[in-house]
Amino acid sequence: MGWHAALDLHSYEETDWGVRVTTQIGFMLPTGRGTSRWRLAAEYADGRSVMGEFSFYEETYFRFGVFYDF
Repeated sequence: MGWHAALDLHSYEETDWGVRVTTQIGFMLPTGRGTSRWRLAAEYADGRSVMGEFSFYEETYFRFGVFYDF
């Protein structure tokens, strides 16, 4: 059990090496089964869309989520 933070940076030649930034901070809760865990997190992203057909569009979002890692 504890806090976590993550930073993901991507740069793409197709968009003149513009950087896509994604950050996440939250709290992890173990499930008691191996390495599985729940994560409660807030995430912010800004930059190129990750959807293939919209790859030349920029997007910015902020979200809260519940994630399960198994």
